Amino acid sequence: VEVTFWIADPPAVSFYTFHCSNAPNSDSKDVDRSVHSEVVGAHGRFVLLRTLLHEYRPYEYFIYKGHPKSPSLESIPHAPFGHKLDGEEFGIVPRGDDGHYFLVALRGVLNKDYRLYLYSSEDTAWMTAELPNPCPEVGKIRAHKVFTLGDGLMLFVSLLQGMLICDLSQEPPLRAQHIPLPDPLPGNREKVKKYLPGFILFRDLTCVDGLVRFI
Repeated sequence: VEVTFWIADPPAVSFYTFHCSNAPNSDSKDVDRSVHSEVVGAHGRFVLLRTLLHEYRPYEYFIYKGHPKSPSLESIPHAPFGHKLDGEEFGIVPRGDDGHYFLVALRGVLNKDYRLYLYSSEDTAWMTAELPNPCPEVGKIRAHKVFTLGDGLMLFVSLLQGMLICDLSQEPPLRAQHIPLPDPLPGNREKVKKYLPGFILFRDLTCVDGLVRFI
């Protein structure tokens, strides 16, 4: 697998290419091929990509690490928990200056709490951590976007139920805090309640000083 980033100065658009080649010792008759891939997370010099290399297999994930002299690409092993992770829910937490990182995903469990799925590049292994739900009254939060705010500080954002903030650097057991969002604008409230398509991209539109702002 080869990834190339083509950087351009604005207003030109930067882009990347993702290409698959047969291994030198492969007996496959398939020719080299380009496959569809997506960027599903980024933080600093880390870029998380996913792709389907085979129609009937799970997504394959790769981490690209930018470096002026020695960029690298690493394959992420499949999570061994029997739970499909879509990719969009991943956050990336750098660990020190040696190029290591955590991948972090938040998922609900059968009760009213959450479970964090964590991949350590240093240990090349997955692990889990239980996370009590600080707001069971608002229902389960499924993150539409994940932000890394600081050293281990994660923000999981749902445009329907609000935000969860969790500090991974704290001593176990981990705790989260719920941050509610303002009510949607009157014209959008029923659409949000009915879970109609579109709100996962943006929930409200406002116009300030002639500029349209997406919320």
